[in-house]
Amino acid sequence: MKLKRFARVIGTNLIILTAGLFFSGCVGIQQTYPGQSLPRDQIAFIKTHDHPRQGFTLEMIDCDGIMIQHSRASGFTHTSFAFSALPGKHTIKFVAIGFAGYSTGFVPVGRCDKDFTVEAGGTYLATGNLTNTGLSVDIVKTK
Repeated sequence: MKLKRFARVIGTNLIILTAGLFFSGCVGIQQTYPGQSLPRDQIAFIKTHDHPRQGFTLEMIDCDGIMIQHSRASGFTHTSFAFSALPGKHTIKFVAIGFAGYSTGFVPVGRCDKDFTVEAGGTYLATGNLTNTGLSVDIVKTK
């Protein structure tokens, strides 16, 4: 009886741990400033997300010259990324990534540089629009 309970507890914990590792690889917050992490009220978050109806994923690739790392676990693209930044004006480079087919995979389909000012404690959402003339990005404060 005790062995079954022990196995059930271990099994449940392994499932939770595996799910946590999977989702932490797919969705992440990356610091875009040097040094130690700062408290939430001293930084801002900028989030990006997929645009499935337009067939692309919006990714932030650079903030003030600091390259952003992306992870694509098992070929799945992320559904959301959040980036922390210090308050003030930033130059953010975005790229739209689209799926070009199984032989080619994911490729850049548009690029955009955006100058934007963030406030401490704020959360911002970056959305993209891909047209014949290229990629445009809007960033709005959500909190």
